[in-house]
Amino acid sequence: AEEKVCQMRIGSFTDLESVSESAFGGYILFARDFEDRTPKETAAFIESLQSASSLPLLIGVDEEGGEVNRISKYPAYRSSPFLSPQELYQEGGFERIKSDTAEKCALLKSLGINVNFAPVCDIAQPSDYIYGRTFGGDAETTSEYVRTVVSEMLDAGIEPVLKHFPGYG
Repeated sequence: AEEKVCQMRIGSFTDLESVSESAFGGYILFARDFEDRTPKETAAFIESLQSASSLPLLIGVDEEGGEVNRISKYPAYRSSPFLSPQELYQEGGFERIKSDTAEKCALLKSLGINVNFAPVCDIAQPSDYIYGRTFGGDAETTSEYVRTVVSEMLDAGIEPVLKHFPGYG
């Protein structure tokens, strides 16, 4: 029973011994995990996490685009950080959001990441703290944004994590 409960937890580890000794279901990576590594080194690190675990791990990251980019903020991984949902929509509507999501998923998969803590599904107004991380303030259009991103992520083999609730909207 304890093992099953542990498997529902996502941890943050720095040494592989703790991965093999724990029964955590996953590992979340932060910007510090990418900062001083090349993509090849990161992929090898993630593979070592998987190898140290007796069960396949969920390997996650917050790569929302805009204000929250843990990977693409580093030029070794991408020439420029991923844009926010609002910027993408202004550039090319839902087709641009779809192509950006596909590119983001390809990057994550190339590193061995299988979970993205995104998209932000909240409905917010410009005065709200989280507004820049959201699609905007309209429930119907935000719902279409969420469906588009989630569908693209699932098609690419990346598990989405819808957030933040209850949130602002």
